[in-house]
Amino acid sequence: MNTPTQLSGIISGTELRHWLDSGKPLLLLDVMDETCFAEAHIPGAVRACVYETAFISQVRQLNSDTGASVVVYGTGAHSLASQVAAEKLRAAGYTHVYDLRGGLAEWRANGYAADGTESSGSIGAGGGAAVPLLDGTFILDLEQSLIRWTGNNLLNHHEGTVRFSAGEITLEQGRLAGAGFTADLRSLACTDLIDASLNAKLIQHLMDADFFQTAQWPEAAFTAESATPIPEATPGMPSHRIDGKFTLRGRTHDLSLTAAVGSLDGRTLGAQAEIHFDRTRWGALYGSGKFFDRLGQHLVNDLVRIHVKMVAVKAQSS
Repeated sequence: MNTPTQLSGIISGTELRHWLDSGKPLLLLDVMDETCFAEAHIPGAVRACVYETAFISQVRQLNSDTGASVVVYGTGAHSLASQVAAEKLRAAGYTHVYDLRGGLAEWRANGYAADGTESSGSIGAGGGAAVPLLDGTFILDLEQSLIRWTGNNLLNHHEGTVRFSAGEITLEQGRLAGAGFTADLRSLACTDLIDASLNAKLIQHLMDADFFQTAQWPEAAFTAESATPIPEATPGMPSHRIDGKFTLRGRTHDLSLTAAVGSLDGRTLGAQAEIHFDRTRWGALYGSGKFFDRLGQHLVNDLVRIHVKMVAVKAQSS
């Protein structure tokens, strides 16, 4: 059996318009998600999101003929979405795949109309709807927000969680203007020890004077003093450097971190940060090689890793 010839490549917006006007049979495939498609898409396009694992299955439901002409497009040339979609389709056996690499942005730059809910003038740099700048105070959702901790020695580690007791994030025209939170150290939990007795002993150990002395200092707190945007940050990377004060065991010291901050709907704000802090600066000295010798198996790393996940909802205007 002969292998089908691959007839595929890059197509321009002008060429696509000519194909559509001539009535050429083809599957015009918008490879973005449902929200993007609803905002704007090329007339006659159908959707199968390349970001979903079921992408090929979705395309096969639309047209199972691997010899059919398929044109894929995304938001614009800045994104690899259409290129990846074309590669996936070719790997799945589709032999006539064409990539409108310039995407919806090129289509509209040529003056061609698009269907969807957005107005024709509200196009952002990526070819989609302009995103309004976030502004105001966002109050921490205590159910969705969480702190995860990891403590190590040379050969082992323990990990667990701590719950927030309060927190908020303030934005001014999309820029992080302030943030602060408190954590209830009495909520310390270990998630890796299955044995209930060993688990309870570890938690008690962490809560006593060797580590966090929670009976005397039940909360830890962080207050941001400055937030500097990271100019080269892309979505999914830390977007701000935050400098502030961290209070633990009754001591307050400077602490800096980088955080990814963003929103999917304009009202719910997400922020995540990885922090490695030296517990001994706050008086938690147990097992530290700085202060004790010949610790052997009792050595505990000074650095504690904290992953902070904050979900905050915009405060209602009074």
